[in-house]
Amino acid sequence: MFFVFSKILAFLLAPMLHSLFCLLASGLFLLIRAKFLALLCLILAGALPLLYSWTFFGEQLVRPLENYADIPTREVLDRAAGVIVLGGYAGNGMISADRQEPQISGAGERFIKAVELARLYPKKQVWFSGFSGQLTPTGWSEAESTAYLLGQLGLPVSRFSFEVKSRNTFQNAAFMFDELRPSEEQDWVLVTSASHMKRALASFNAAGWASLVPYPVDF
Repeated sequence: MFFVFSKILAFLLAPMLHSLFCLLASGLFLLIRAKFLALLCLILAGALPLLYSWTFFGEQLVRPLENYADIPTREVLDRAAGVIVLGGYAGNGMISADRQEPQISGAGERFIKAVELARLYPKKQVWFSGFSGQLTPTGWSEAESTAYLLGQLGLPVSRFSFEVKSRNTFQNAAFMFDELRPSEEQDWVLVTSASHMKRALASFNAAGWASLVPYPVDF
């Protein structure tokens, strides 16, 4: 239920719907004869798309989140027990299945960084965590798309590990904790998009992770 609620809430909070909400509010204010508020909402409905797309307003809002964690040094990475890469970078699973060609989304830097770290540290575990973030999953899962991509790059899929049940960050954290049972002395590198890192770390800490090394990508 929480997963469904989180997806619905994320959809309703999407910036692309803000203008629609302002238009609806404007109509409601007209019904109760609040003309000033109706006009204000109507102006916002036209101004918000311009504000979001033609100014730096959106970038300034997301910048504090992206600056939450620094890219770790090589020394810190050397000490880590392994790497966990959060899903969300695979494209439309149905298209991947129909075309028999794995798709990749705008968050593809997560996958690229995972491959880079796997090559840099051939003896460290590299985990991909995620089944599908879709409300009703269809086609290939994240793991299936990832395995196909690894094969296309000439990498042995057996070199990597997969957690194939999680649907959101909360489940990423809980299922990976159950899978690895990390000790307090172990540092695990957590790879995800920079704007998601603060939320991801909070979810992992709540699940019992004591020591994580954030590696933000996809700025």
